[in-house]
Amino acid sequence: MSSRTIVLNDALYEYLLSVSLREPDVLCRLREETAKMPQHNMQISPEQGQFMALLVELTGARKCLEVGTFTGYSTLSLALALPEDGQIVACDISEEFTSRAKPYWQKAGVAGKIDLRLGPALETLDALIADGESGAFDFAFIDADKVNYQGYFQRALDLIRRGGLILVDNVLWSGAVVDPARDDEDTEAIRAFRNNPDHFDLVLTDERMPGLSGTALIRLIREVRSDIPIIMMSGYLGDDLVRRAGALGATQVMAKPVSKADLAAALSKALPRPPDGTGSRRPTKATRRSGVD
Repeated sequence: MSSRTIVLNDALYEYLLSVSLREPDVLCRLREETAKMPQHNMQISPEQGQFMALLVELTGARKCLEVGTFTGYSTLSLALALPEDGQIVACDISEEFTSRAKPYWQKAGVAGKIDLRLGPALETLDALIADGESGAFDFAFIDADKVNYQGYFQRALDLIRRGGLILVDNVLWSGAVVDPARDDEDTEAIRAFRNNPDHFDLVLTDERMPGLSGTALIRLIREVRSDIPIIMMSGYLGDDLVRRAGALGATQVMAKPVSKADLAAALSKALPRPPDGTGSRRPTKATRRSGVD
């Protein structure tokens, strides 16, 4: 058993992709075209796109929100996982970048699922709320300018239904969040975002994390929030670990490797779907919306 998350060198990363990635050809071609651009590092990795698609399938999402589209790889990953009547509202400010996405959306046959909104995303999100879309979305992905993460997240909380998921990218910022020498605007914005305990409604953690064990994280979270479901995963599921995690406030402890079915059941239990089982519903003002960071 490893005492910390393994570091992926190039050879191991290529092996990971070779045994686990099932990337459709249209996504591969879009990724390869984007890789030729100077801004290619703004694109998510293929395994992340696959993981996001899995979450859409597991949660039964039908309506997604994306803040930061770039060349459309993440948008396409989500659209391919949505049912035929699914929809994504994709927010971006660049017509130049998003114009590269549209031919691939067309080739994949999912252009009809994607509602691209060009303009400042805060304004787009405010317009959605004003139009009565609060609680209408099942899933949100935030990957845009970091200084506005707080604003994007707060609006996403309003737009996401109870039991929906919110994914936020770049929260470790390639390690910059723990580098005292980094005090640029983006890094400070991410630190401020991560340090707000009100942003979390579900925590997935591992007993063996770099620099902070899962039980230590549970203790820290419970000092400020008692209502957040915490699911801890561990390669060793001994009675002592289960007792310690439970005493600290873990909602559930799961043995690794965690299967797709077990993860789906755990998420369903922690973030229950609406009573009608249809996915979307609009909560009352008193209803708390849930999300995952």
